[in-house]
Amino acid sequence: MARKYVKGIKEVQNYINREGKQMNNEFSSTLINELRQVSREMQLGINQAAEGGVVPFSGNAMLTFFNKRATGVTVTMMVKDIQAQYLYGVLVEKENIDKFIPTSDAKLTKQKNITGLKSNLKSGKYKVVEHKGTKRIIDTRKKDDRVIAVKTPKTRKIIFDWYDNAERKINIVINGIRGEFSTRNNR
Repeated sequence: MARKYVKGIKEVQNYINREGKQMNNEFSSTLINELRQVSREMQLGINQAAEGGVVPFSGNAMLTFFNKRATGVTVTMMVKDIQAQYLYGVLVEKENIDKFIPTSDAKLTKQKNITGLKSNLKSGKYKVVEHKGTKRIIDTRKKDDRVIAVKTPKTRKIIFDWYDNAERKINIVINGIRGEFSTRNNR
């Protein structure tokens, strides 16, 4: 490739402007692609941390988007709103929930959820009954061993520290790219 020589102030200004824009575009593209990869790694980490895997709803929780401006690029990584409500207690902070805990007679999915719970409650195959202040789900088709779940308070444990993992992975990306950065988390 032959060298191109730049002569005069006007040509130097044009060259610097053109090369500066190209470098800014390359920087922005690199940052966006690297952080998209971090987002995929975060989703994979959530998926692997859950015992028995995650349901499709939780397996598609990450959202990454960007905004390019003349002053730079803003990349946002987050857990989608609906999934964030559900996953908050296992990604950010322990929370107490009032939940139906399956008994040994319940048929479970690999994620440890009661198979067909919603559809069987709707169809009447399962029914919620209350006896002495305790709610239970019973299988109306069985005579013996009909209780398949009991409502009990339960503390969910953190399975994947979202903020810690995100901060660590983002810092690795930032340390590998030259430029000016500012980071922020919305805890």
